[in-house]
This record gives sequence, C-alpha cells and structure tokens, in this order.
Amino acid sequence: MKVRVVRPRELTADHVRLWYQFQETNPTLGSPYFCPEFTLAVGEVRDDAFVGLIEDAGQIAGFFPFQRRALGVGKPIGGPLSDYQGVIASPAFDWDGGALVRGCGLSVYDFDHMLASQGSFSPYHWEQTYSPTMDLSQGFEGYVEARRRAKSKIIKSNRRKIHKLEREVGPLRFELHGNTVEAFAALLAWKRDQYRRTGAYNVFRHSWTLSLLKRLCETQTDRFAGIFSCLYANDRLISVHLGMRSRRVWHQWFPAYDREFYSYSPGIMLVLMMAEHAPSLGISTIDMGWGDVEDKQRLGDGKVPIAIGRVENASSVARIRRVRRATEGVFQRLPLGPISTVPHKAFNRIERRLNFI
Repeated sequence: MKVRVVRPRELTADHVRLWYQFQETNPTLGSPYFCPEFTLAVGEVRDDAFVGLIEDAGQIAGFFPFQRRALGVGKPIGGPLSDYQGVIASPAFDWDGGALVRGCGLSVYDFDHMLASQGSFSPYHWEQTYSPTMDLSQGFEGYVEARRRAKSKIIKSNRRKIHKLEREVGPLRFELHGNTVEAFAALLAWKRDQYRRTGAYNVFRHSWTLSLLKRLCETQTDRFAGIFSCLYANDRLISVHLGMRSRRVWHQWFPAYDREFYSYSPGIMLVLMMAEHAPSLGISTIDMGWGDVEDKQRLGDGKVPIAIGRVENASSVARIRRVRRATEGVFQRLPLGPISTVPHKAFNRIERRLNFI
C-alpha cells in the first residue's frame, strides 16, 4: 500500500468518478460527508485540507480526506463540523490504519465520528457510540407505521401541535430549500442564542465555517446538495434546518427555531415535514447525527455505529498527548471533588478552540 497526498483541488475528473464508484459499491458510505463535494468545499475554505490517495498494486484503491494541523496533527476533513469520518473505498479493500496515517505524513490522527464498520481503525478505538437514523425506505407512511408499532407517540403528538399552531397562529408553510438571506440570518441568531444558553462553543465565530455552509447551500446536483428547509406559521419563520443530502441520505446538521414557539415543538415539526418530503428526493434515510438527545431517540428507528479514538505514531506530539491523558488521570483519581476535572476541562476548552482555527 502506498499513499500519495494531494489537495482537494488537485483531484481530477477521473478521481471524482472513481470516488463515486466506491461510494455506490459500499453501502456504508451513503452519508453526504463521504461525497467528494464535501471535501472539495472544505478545500475551498481551508488551506490545511488534503486527500490521501491510497494506491494498491499501482491502482487507486481508496481516498482518505483529512486536515493537517501544526506538527503533523491530523484531523477529519471539516474538523469539528464533521459528523462522519473514514476511508472511501470498496468494501473488499483492506488497509492498515497506522500505515495510512504515516503515509499521509501525520504523527497523530484524531477521530470522533469514525465509521465503526471500518475495521482497519478498530485497534485505535477508545469508545463507540452511534448516530440515530430515520428509516424512510418504505416511504413516510411506512416510517409512521413503524413508529406506531414501536408504541411511539411522537407522530400523534406532532399532529395535535400542528392543529393547535394553525388554530392559534395561522396556516403552516414548508419550504424544502428556502435558501434566503433572511432565513440564514435567523439560523445564525437562533444558534448563537442556543450556544450562549447551553455553554456550547459558537462554531459561527469563525469565518470559514460560514463560508463552508454557504458554499454547500449553493451546491445543487443529483448526487449532493445543501438543503436549507424552512417552516413558516402565518408567513412568520419559526424553524429552520441546514443540512446536506447525498443520493439516499439526508443528514440533519444545524436545526434552529424561534423560542417563542417552543411549546409547539417546531424543531420536531420541521424534521417530520422533511421526512414526509424526503422520499420524493430519493432519500431513504435521515441521519440525525451523533447525540443522545431525547428527540432523536423518539424519532429514530435505526442507528449507525461510530467510534472515537486516535492513531498515534512515534513522535513528540504523541508523547505530549500521552502526558495530557496521564495528567488528567492523576487528577481524576485524587480526592479533590470537582477540582479533579479542572485539567480535563481546561485541555478540552483549548483544543476545542484550536480545532476551528
């Protein structure tokens, strides 16, 4: 196995065709995160974006998108905005995760949404979790019936709230892709307010994230598209969702809503309207993204296993990472109460900020 590293803009038309071929023959690569359009878009807004061309017997056998930080630290393409990571290759191709990372010139490769099914990275897993999904392969009515059989009350509750909202506010209007300046401004305002209230990191404080989202929204092909769905009540915008789709998977990414309408659950309302329209686009799955959120559990009827971990090659960076983990471990074992978590939180705050720079 040999690895040749190129920038996304250096991918040729033949590379892109082969990339699509790998996606089409490997069912685990259905997410829009694995589409070449996502990697190409990141390459337009980030100077540290690269693709490892994995060669086997003189032929390209896979693609490995990543970002290279200082000192050879590797991150997933899209950094913290990446909800899926892995190698784009046929299911029959086997590679060595450590050799791949070394071949890309990386001392460390961190991942937090790696496809658990890619066994070549399994020796480097720290823990596994999953991304909940909505199965629309039998259409929206098939999904509704499956939720009914599972004794879920979310569909019935949503219909009651729709009637209540229309009675108290006015008729609802759904836009599948309402990519307007006003809707985008509302998304930013609502998400920033959410980040302030919850203490989450504001991903929109960095210009490259905004540029990436706008580029994705403008990309509209049969294989990949950014979709900015909007829900209006009496012509007032109450909920938005910015996501991406491939040919068969729609990924839920940035949902937001007007908190004045919180009691109506406008976020759930919008997701179910998206699900109702998804089959008309050829979508068989809505992936709701990693997170043990109650609404995702109530809506989801499937899951995709993902893994968190790190590939470490012998280097000073890897040694620093091991010192960090050892320091955190020592403090956590000491009887210091809440103080024992201080190093871990401090390291995480620093790393979270650096991930976006």
